[in-house]
Amino acid sequence: MQLERLLAMIVKSLKSIKLALFGLLTVSILNLGFLMNTMLIKDRYVCALNDSQSLPENFFVLDKKKDLNTLAVNDVIGFHFKHKDDIYFDYNHNFIKKISCMAGSTLNVKENAYYCDGKKIAVSRRLDSKGRKIEPFIFNGQIAKGEFFVLGTHYKSYDSRYWGFVHKEDIIGIAIW
Repeated sequence: MQLERLLAMIVKSLKSIKLALFGLLTVSILNLGFLMNTMLIKDRYVCALNDSQSLPENFFVLDKKKDLNTLAVNDVIGFHFKHKDDIYFDYNHNFIKKISCMAGSTLNVKENAYYCDGKKIAVSRRLDSKGRKIEPFIFNGQIAKGEFFVLGTHYKSYDSRYWGFVHKEDIIGIAIW
């Protein structure tokens, strides 16, 4: 409990200075180990900065040890981007997104709209912010075990609508703040 209060104070402090310190970063994963000399924090928690509009919050603390079998729709996760030959981001780039559809659910794409178990969850864009054609991810069926369809909350978010599923083994941690 004392550890959680300490992390909450750190998050509050870092949120107030994040723009000044990290204004040029897209998404960075920083290790809390340099802030404290506590192995528990270093081994369990990671600070994540999302300096885009894809989610309303920019600063997160990810729990690297939380059981991934407890993941649910609307959980926010940090993960390694594992798509090669992407024109926007490098392979293994770190992302933070919200789970919108997951294993056992049915994902369908009709025109440019995405539905999870029949509920509309997103619409893909036809052009990127530079006017280039952007190809949508097309999938119709049940999502396999260990796969997650993730979205940002901003309509211009670069997410599963364009590159598909996040695999469980690529997840860094689950956001706890």
